[in-house]
Amino acid sequence: GELEGTIPDKELVSAAHRALAPDEQVLGSYRASQLLTHAFLHVGVLHLAGNLLFLMVLGTRVNALIGNVATAVLYPALAVAGGLGYLWSTSDQPLHPLLGASGAIMGLAGMYLMLFPANKVHMAAWARISIFTGLSLRLFAVRGFWVVAFYIGFDVFFTLMGVQDGTAHWAHLGGFLTGTAIALVLLFSRLINARGGDLVSALLGKRAWGLVGAPNDERKALFGG
Repeated sequence: GELEGTIPDKELVSAAHRALAPDEQVLGSYRASQLLTHAFLHVGVLHLAGNLLFLMVLGTRVNALIGNVATAVLYPALAVAGGLGYLWSTSDQPLHPLLGASGAIMGLAGMYLMLFPANKVHMAAWARISIFTGLSLRLFAVRGFWVVAFYIGFDVFFTLMGVQDGTAHWAHLGGFLTGTAIALVLLFSRLINARGGDLVSALLGKRAWGLVGAPNDERKALFGG
């Protein structure tokens, strides 16, 4: 996930920061470019690997539909959207780090949810039947809708509850909401056609064809990618 810098007591730090003279209120510097560059930095191998896993499972499917050029344009835009979401959510706090690509990747997850909700995602889980048995590997497949809903549900719940766990949930939400909006615009403008696998078609059936096109309506991917 996207990680924020750890601040032991944010309210105490904020109060102390506001008490300083204006020329002393410096905890770091902000540059607009950081809205993008934060997505290329991670705190370690596991952080990077977790993001790459979601990018491979969800992002590659979106890329296959919209094309390489469109993905190259939209990915940084989603990273910026995630950064803006987090920047807005922490506007009353002192400057602190934000690292990770998951805002952009959750944007691709939002697009995936709109374009391929019924597609199956193969999952692996380790389970222990009892304290006397070892771990066993279970393989199963679930609809993509449930995978995305599960993870974004955590972000919504933690945000509503005000949980401070070192994860930038608003970066996830910012990217996700932007990704869903972009996917819907692409569908309704008929720049792309998900061949009946999109959420609109799943909900409306043939009635969606007048909005997003019939499944056999061949369309070039966005930008011809």
